[in-house]
Amino acid sequence: MNKLTEKQIWCLQIVRERRIRLGVSLRAMARTLNLSPSYYSKIERGDVIASVETYSRILIACGIVDRRAFLESIGFVRMEVFIRPGLLLIGTRQKP
Repeated sequence: MNKLTEKQIWCLQIVRERRIRLGVSLRAMARTLNLSPSYYSKIERGDVIASVETYSRILIACGIVDRRAFLESIGFVRMEVFIRPGLLLIGTRQKP
């Protein structure tokens, strides 16, 4: 099982503090995200590694606007830019 880095755990603590500051209980946040409270609690504690989509949904719910930069800065995802004639796509991919 992969382990989270100290930086990733620190960022999850920021997310937890943000949730608490917003006055949202753990159970209410889990309900909003359609996750079980126990699973969401494990995500916040860094006991499990969730998908990039789940982390992104958590950041949206906490009001963190620049999700891609946040996830990339803590090493959850790698930004990828695809350039084709007349088209620019920017995406994220979960780091292995």
